[in-house]
Amino acid sequence: MKKSLLMLGAAVAALASCTNEEVLNVAQNKAISFESFVGKSTKAIGDIDENNPLSAFYVFGGYGEDKNSVDFTNVFNNTKVNADGTAETIEYWNDQYYQFVGYSDGNQKLENATIKNGVLYIPAYTVGEKDLIASNVKDHGTQKGTVNMTLKHLLAKVKFTFTSTIPVGYEVEISNLQFEADKDGAYTGAIGDATGQWEIGTPSADKTYSFNITNPVKINATGDETAVSDEFYVIPQNPSLTITFTGILKDDNGTEITRKDFTSTMSATWISNNAYNYTAELTQEKFDLNDNNIIKFEPNVKPWEGETISPVTPDFQ
Repeated sequence: MKKSLLMLGAAVAALASCTNEEVLNVAQNKAISFESFVGKSTKAIGDIDENNPLSAFYVFGGYGEDKNSVDFTNVFNNTKVNADGTAETIEYWNDQYYQFVGYSDGNQKLENATIKNGVLYIPAYTVGEKDLIASNVKDHGTQKGTVNMTLKHLLAKVKFTFTSTIPVGYEVEISNLQFEADKDGAYTGAIGDATGQWEIGTPSADKTYSFNITNPVKINATGDETAVSDEFYVIPQNPSLTITFTGILKDDNGTEITRKDFTSTMSATWISNNAYNYTAELTQEKFDLNDNNIIKFEPNVKPWEGETISPVTPDFQ
């Protein structure tokens, strides 16, 4: 039986607020191509998007007699696939039952990524500035058409937005915004439409997330202007957060009026492929600016002096 050449064609990731698709046209109808779907939400440091497109992803793929086969033969083993569809290795079709799974760590390879019990397994991952995306295992069967892969964001994202009801003309500066959460975890993928799972192993030695705030702004009382933090990727987990930051209140001349350290505790639930925006409203009361702190004026109007009669005769001409 003549075997047809097996090639990998990578589609350009379609990036839109709702998932779109863009398929690379492959001349040979017997060639395999990957049709990738990548959703996006709000902007983070390393998001895969139109400015940072998916240029490489990595594939595990193999075959068995059927989908219930105990032993699958891997023909792609963490193999790089470029945007133009070329793979580092060339393989050939046979008439067996195929399964595929793909991932990309910000267009980079994870050396420890592997297949465990038939699904993608990343035993130790430290979150950073890369957008980790992956598909579930795709049952492609014995057909020789396009392998449709939905690449989902495996991490979650967190940022903070501050508004204020303090009167117009005052500048609120936010600094030292921090919380702690585990940065290390192990990911176990899934088959079909099931959801992959993260597991927090040994607690991270460094758990601190330190956020920068965009240039201090004069937050007005209507909330039209806000102070927004950096956005960070986080391992999906259910942390008990202690959020701390320093608020500095300045007048129109940039002179500091007061500052205060704020603390908030809360329980959070971070789910893969979701972005979380925590909002806080700063008020006079939170800065302990009660009536005694407000500059007030009490006018005292001096009464008119008693009337003095001074006859004046205008000389009209």
